[in-house]
Amino acid sequence: MRWTSVGDQLDSGAASRYLIRASANRSLLELDFASADDVGAAAQLPSVPSGQPMTLEVAAADELPSYPSVTFYLAVRANNSAGVLSQLSNVAAVQLTMPDNLAEIGVDHY
Repeated sequence: MRWTSVGDQLDSGAASRYLIRASANRSLLELDFASADDVGAAAQLPSVPSGQPMTLEVAAADELPSYPSVTFYLAVRANNSAGVLSQLSNVAAVQLTMPDNLAEIGVDHY
């Protein structure tokens, strides 16, 4: 996941932290961000000046649904030093597709 860092106050300074959430339900992510699944790796992100590229690798859950394809959504909110949360970022859609040759590679269930 990649985005551009924001400032503590718009374009100046650096955000104190980023909150990154994921959900299989886009509406939940957009309407009730706090209820979506927390991507805990966000706590390890450094605070960098506004305008810098940010990258976070998000691992898929160990237990994926037992169908060949699943789509989930990710979004980011920044938190400044006063505890004020930014608006929701653009929502990114990620589609995971199981390969057709699972039996050939030794996977007997998913």
